[in-house]
Amino acid sequence: MDHLLLIQFKLTNSSTLTTYCFGPVIKNPNTSILVCGLLTTDVIFEVDSVPTHAVKYLANNVTLHCGGGGCYAAVAINRLGGLGCIVAKIGDDDFGKYILTSLASVGVDHTNVIVDKNTQTPLSSIALDSAGERQILNYRNQSPEAFSDNFCFSSSPDAVLVDARWIEASIRSLEYAKSRNLPGVVDAESPVSEEVMALATHIAFSRQGLSQFASTDAVSEGLLKAASAFSAWVCVTDGENGTHVLQNNKVMTIPTPNIKAVDTLGAGDVWHGAFTLQLAQGVDELSAVKFANVAAALKCTRSGGGWSAPDLQEVNEFNQMDN
Repeated sequence: MDHLLLIQFKLTNSSTLTTYCFGPVIKNPNTSILVCGLLTTDVIFEVDSVPTHAVKYLANNVTLHCGGGGCYAAVAINRLGGLGCIVAKIGDDDFGKYILTSLASVGVDHTNVIVDKNTQTPLSSIALDSAGERQILNYRNQSPEAFSDNFCFSSSPDAVLVDARWIEASIRSLEYAKSRNLPGVVDAESPVSEEVMALATHIAFSRQGLSQFASTDAVSEGLLKAASAFSAWVCVTDGENGTHVLQNNKVMTIPTPNIKAVDTLGAGDVWHGAFTLQLAQGVDELSAVKFANVAAALKCTRSGGGWSAPDLQEVNEFNQMDN
């Protein structure tokens, strides 16, 4: 007979008793990552150049994907040998059903995806140009319904990754990481949440997210401000310019492999998934950044958004050739 393992604790500065349900409990050989992130349906238009005027544009191709930072990070985690367990909210509509089918097809655990009749599934229209750059128009009409306070896992997570699109669930996810002394990583894309970042062990900003938080475009000044505001390890991803890391109050740049970009959609999400997976496996931060840089760069060499994330063998083979 299967048994459920229940863990309860009170959140910081709260009288709420939160329950985490593990069951049926199994021994999973893969490193498990709890990913609290956005799920969308992406309509991707391939165009010669990103639209800039209010006129009709003709696309060269169009595809439909399950997308969003949560989806792309979880897919990358699975490709790299881990197990992505996603927490998100979608609508009880055709787009929501499409998302669940897509996640199940690649083995992403969607037990904690809430289907809400009062919510419309997020939708993105994405223009992807011939240089691999993209423009995203996203619609999210999420209801203000509170998080249920319940997680159910078949395998206890080894780390937590959040993107703060659903702030209350992100807070609960990071509180879980804190209660278990696990890495709690925030993908700090704009708009950032200081309430969420305050609970993180690691904060990985985008350039836009860092600029919004620090009110400056200067990387060094921004990272120093973040380091003084939060008790977390901090860095900022900067595309082809590499990842800037704050070490002993000085900025160190870890370069990105030199590749020809075909599609940058989802590259940051693949980076965050790869980085968090490495931390969960006991790898140090600088090595985790190098691994994530390679994973994100390889993703950019092919079309398909985050669904074109590399597998572990591809990353290892690239590192062997690069050395």
